[in-house]
Amino acid sequence: MTYQYVLDGLNCASCAQKIESAVQNFAYIESAELNFVTKLLTITPKKDQDSTGLLLDTKEIVQKLEPHVKVIPVEEDVQEPNAQELVFDLDGLHCTSCATKIDARLKDSSDLKEAALNFVSKTITVCPQSGISAEHVNKIVQETVHHFEPDVGVVMRRNSEKKQLEENAEGNTFIGLSKQTLRLGSALALFAGSFFVRGNETLIIALTLTAYAIAGLPVLTRAFKGNEKRSAL
Repeated sequence: MTYQYVLDGLNCASCAQKIESAVQNFAYIESAELNFVTKLLTITPKKDQDSTGLLLDTKEIVQKLEPHVKVIPVEEDVQEPNAQELVFDLDGLHCTSCATKIDARLKDSSDLKEAALNFVSKTITVCPQSGISAEHVNKIVQETVHHFEPDVGVVMRRNSEKKQLEENAEGNTFIGLSKQTLRLGSALALFAGSFFVRGNETLIIALTLTAYAIAGLPVLTRAFKGNEKRSAL
């Protein structure tokens, strides 16, 4: 018999691999596979295994590696009729301190059953209480985010967008890394070029300053904006 569990709140890919490996090492396990995208852990024991014991062993492993993650058997993973998971994209969020405050404020909301802000993917995932409309949830999230970060854009995903955005996540990460590599490479080339310029001190200074600006200006700009916003709170 195969058992499936939803790992609610799992956002760490490295931790997911460790959980999968640890479960595979159970003496009575034939196979175990954890899909990080769907958060679904599928386990097949070598022989008939007590489901309660398997659940307890799995919870113990998960709690050691990711204490905040909930292990939910699939047959129990049933939401109330009016409940739905809503995802919001955050455009321009760069302040980790503000993200922590936003996450804490949403978790304290009596209108939300669950709320989680993923700073890496710049998303907020919430599950409203029964009877709470998506429009009301959108208002709660908008007001909470803008209280701490007035300039951050907040967009609620439509259901049709969710799957496509998940499929594009890996590609977007690669593009972001490529842009950063190009910027740093350009800065390094300019800096190296300043060593080959002889007799023109002005050009040497210009190349060096340009290299520093390309490499560090985006970081300094975000840091300045973050400090400015925190001072205004």
